[in-house]
Amino acid sequence: MGPVIADLRETFVDAGWRIRNHEDANPQLRRFLERLRMFITLVGLAALLIGGIGIASAVSTYLDKKTGTVAILKSLGASSRLIFATYLLEVAAMAGLGVAAGVIAGGVLPLLVGEVVRAALPVPVDVALYPAPLLLAAAYGLLTAVVFALLPLARTRDIPPAALFRERTGETGGHSRLFDRILVAGLAAVLAGLAVAASDDHILAAVFIAGAAMALLLFRLAAVAIMAGARLAGRPRWISLRMALAGLYRPGAATPTVTVAFGIGLTVLTAVAGVQANLRHEIGQALPRDAPAFFFIDIQPDQIDPFRLLAGETQGVHDVQSVPSLRGRITAINGVPVSEAVINPDVRWVVEGDRGATYSALPPEGSEVTQGDWWPQDYSGPPLISFDEEIAAGFGVTIGDTLTVNLLGREITAEIANLRQIDWTTMGINFVLVYSPGMLEAAPHTHIATVYADREAETPLRTAVAQQFPNVSAIGVRDVLTDVLAILGRIDAAIGGIAALALIAGVVVLAESVAAAQRRRLYDAVIMKVLGATRGLLARVFTLEHLMLGLAASDPGPGSGNRRRPGPLCASCSTPAGPCPGRRSWRSAR
Repeated sequence: MGPVIADLRETFVDAGWRIRNHEDANPQLRRFLERLRMFITLVGLAALLIGGIGIASAVSTYLDKKTGTVAILKSLGASSRLIFATYLLEVAAMAGLGVAAGVIAGGVLPLLVGEVVRAALPVPVDVALYPAPLLLAAAYGLLTAVVFALLPLARTRDIPPAALFRERTGETGGHSRLFDRILVAGLAAVLAGLAVAASDDHILAAVFIAGAAMALLLFRLAAVAIMAGARLAGRPRWISLRMALAGLYRPGAATPTVTVAFGIGLTVLTAVAGVQANLRHEIGQALPRDAPAFFFIDIQPDQIDPFRLLAGETQGVHDVQSVPSLRGRITAINGVPVSEAVINPDVRWVVEGDRGATYSALPPEGSEVTQGDWWPQDYSGPPLISFDEEIAAGFGVTIGDTLTVNLLGREITAEIANLRQIDWTTMGINFVLVYSPGMLEAAPHTHIATVYADREAETPLRTAVAQQFPNVSAIGVRDVLTDVLAILGRIDAAIGGIAALALIAGVVVLAESVAAAQRRRLYDAVIMKVLGATRGLLARVFTLEHLMLGLAASDPGPGSGNRRRPGPLCASCSTPAGPCPGRRSWRSAR
C-alpha cells in the first residue's frame, strides 16, 4: 500500500484529492484501529507470560514425580550433567510437540474458517499459509518453554541422592547456580527483544515486558511478606485456621509459586478485560445510532425555507438542519503563498483543492472550541474564521494568525479567532472553515441540509423532494451506517473471542498452579489422615490456605495479629508445638 500511495502522490502532484489508508484515516477511526492493534499485542504478550508460568508449574510438577527415578539414577552413578541433559531433552521434546501442534492448528484453522470470514466482512480477505508468522510463533513457543523450564531443571540437577530420598515434604530441587540464572536472563532478554521487534507497537511491548518483570519481582517479594505475616500471625484457637497458616510458611511451602501465579494471572486477566471493555466502549461510541437519514445538497437560497417546510411536514421526520455552503481554496497562510509555506505533509491535502466553508453566528454542533473565543452573535466587524485545531497545528498557525481563501474568485483574508476540535463521527454537518456572519451572506452560495427521519419516511421524503426540487441531490446515510455498524459488531465479536482465549488460558494456568501445589501436599494429607484427620478438616485447611493466598495475592500485605513468634512446628499436624488441640477431635470424629 505504501509504494502505491507514494507513486500516486508523485504522479499527481497538483491533484485536489487526498489518499488515505487505514493508518491515515480520520482521527476517530485511526484511534480505534490503534487501540485494536494494542489489544491484540497485549493479548499476545499476556499469552506468552501466562504460558510461561504454566510451563514452569508443569515442569516443576513433572520433576516432582520423577524424584525417585532421579535418586535411583544418581545412586547408580549417573552424573548431574547426564540427568540434566536427559530431562532437558524430555522437556524439549514435549515442548516441540506442543509447538508443532500449535503451529499446525494456527496454519490450518484460518483455512477452515476462511469462507466464514469472507462472508462476514465486506472486504477481500486473502486466507493462505504464511510461513513467517508461523515460524515466529514457533520461536516464541520454544524460547518461552526454555526460559521458564530451565531453572526447575537446573535445581534438580544439583540435588544429592540422599536429599532426594529424604525431602519428601520439601521443595524438589536445590539452589540454581549463578551461571544458570545468567543463562536464563540472557534467553529471557532474547525472548523480550524478539517480542518487541515483532510487535507493531514497540513501545507498548517494551512497557508490557518491563511491567511484567517488575510484577514478577513484586509478587515474589509479596510471597516473602505473606510467609512472614503468616509466621507472625500467632496461634489461632481454630485448628483449621492454625494449620492453614502453618501451611503457608512450612518447609517446602508452595506460597512463592502460587502467589506469583495468582498475582500475574489476575493482573493479566484484569488488564485484558479492561482493554476489551474500553474497545467495546469505543465501538459503541464510534458511530451514532441516531445518524441522519439523508444529506441534501445544492439547495438554493430561495429553496431552503420551502425545503425545510416540506421536510418538516413529512410524517416520520424528526429534525431538519441546514447550513450555508461555499467552496474556496486556501491561497496564503499569514500572507505567505501556500506554495512557499511550510506545511506538514499530513495536512497538505487541505491546500491542494477546494474546501467547503460556511458562516455561522453560533458554534457548529459536534465541535468544541479549544482555543480562543467564539464571536458574538451580532458580530459585524472584519471577517473572522474558526479553524480545525489539528490542521492548524500542521499549518503552524494559532489564534491571531491569518488565512487567505479564494472564494468565488475573490481573495478574502480573515483572522483566526478560535480553534475547534471536530467530532466527525456525529455524522452531522461540519466544516474545517467557519466564517463569522456578515460579508459572506451576500456571496452566491447553496445550502446543505440533514434530515433525521424514520425508515418508513425515507421513500416519501425522497420522492417529494425530487418532485418539488429536481436540482437537489439526496445522499442516503442509513444503509451505509447500517453496514458500518454491522462490521463493527463483527469486530466486537472477534475482540470478545480473542479476549475469551486469553481469559481461558489464564484460568487454566491458575487452576494448574493450584493443582500442582495441591499434589505436593498429598504426602502431608496422608500423614495427617493416619494421625486421625478427617476429610472435612483437610478440606477446610486446604481451602483456607488457598483462600488466604488468593486474597493476599490480589492485595498483598504483611500479616496482622499477635506479633509473638511461635515455637517449632508440631511433627504430627504442622501446627506450632505444644499440646496438639486437634488429636482429640480427630479421634472422636473417627
